[in-house]
Amino acid sequence: MDRHIYHSGSERRDLGTSRRSTLVDVYGVNVLVCCRGAFRRRFLVALNDTRTYFRNRDASSGAALRSLLFEISVFDSDVEVTTLQEVVFRGAVGAVNNLEFLDGRTYQYQVGYYRDGFLRSTLVRFPGKLGVGFNADDGASVECGDATAHACTRIPGYGTAFTCLELDLARRLLHGAVEIRGESDSKVLWRWSAREQLGLGLNVPSSSPVVNYTHFNSVCYDSTRHSLLVSSRSLSSIVEISLESKNIIDTISTRTYGIVGDPYGGFGAQHDVSIVAGNMLTLFDNGLPNRNRPSRGVVYRIDRRRRMLEHVRSFVASPPFDNRTRLGGCRRSGDTYLVSWGGFEKDFDPLTVVDANWMPVFTVFDQSGAELVSLHAPPGWTAFKVAEA
Repeated sequence: MDRHIYHSGSERRDLGTSRRSTLVDVYGVNVLVCCRGAFRRRFLVALNDTRTYFRNRDASSGAALRSLLFEISVFDSDVEVTTLQEVVFRGAVGAVNNLEFLDGRTYQYQVGYYRDGFLRSTLVRFPGKLGVGFNADDGASVECGDATAHACTRIPGYGTAFTCLELDLARRLLHGAVEIRGESDSKVLWRWSAREQLGLGLNVPSSSPVVNYTHFNSVCYDSTRHSLLVSSRSLSSIVEISLESKNIIDTISTRTYGIVGDPYGGFGAQHDVSIVAGNMLTLFDNGLPNRNRPSRGVVYRIDRRRRMLEHVRSFVASPPFDNRTRLGGCRRSGDTYLVSWGGFEKDFDPLTVVDANWMPVFTVFDQSGAELVSLHAPPGWTAFKVAEA
């Protein structure tokens, strides 16, 4: 662990705005922090070598990719960077897909990686102990098996929930599932599978590849209803599951809810669903399959009685990303919103973003949509989700 303080304005790059910009070093990679006005916040970031990941994702050996975990603290005119871990993948192709603070000094993250032709997942807690270590230095981890590797979230008093897959080779299906594991070990405390409730009517031809028809990519806990909201990218739907009965008690999508006031008409192939106070729904809209909708963070007010989603705010990058962006996040934090812009398809042209040298990693917006702080990295370095302390 290493800590450095940078004074704002000691290094500057012109992004065409009035924001202060500070150039900082993270494991030899330069990143740019931009602020407007007084700001005091602390963020947990995992930068992934995305471009190399896409070039090598089908490789079974020989890859040596990096994910860089660090904290960025912005306090008025200074930026403090604390490097935490450099996760190196050898003989596998992977990335850190999800991360969160558990308390002031402890965090956990999920690693998704390809090895021997299979997509696998590992949950790492640092510092802490969950099981057998995996490239975690002083941390520890537990193998989650073959998994979609997008979702992990802590449920206070219960454990950590994450998404996984069940292989049904006879019917050529991958069934989405959700598990909750204990706080101090890898014991499965609760499990739900889509096999019984969603997959029975599907019929995939024997000549087709195995189909991941749910692609569960995020899970969050709604304390007001004692339920889990599970995002299905493939179905462009959010499935609500009762923790007590394990029944599906709601399905939220543009097909099951009316959309009010959304200039883009709804969401699709979404990521990072969360709920605040039982009625404010935030998510990252990948924009698919509507090619005219940009990737964006979006906030809805949900009215379950009337089956309506009222658009509150959209957050779009400047200039906008098209809908090849993926795996981003959008979370409410106090009176602001934190949007991480995710990774990119392998054919994405970085020249279409801020400039040829910098790609936005995350942005904090106020409730009016004005940018307060943002972090930029060189093309090819992206973060699928950013957490705030």
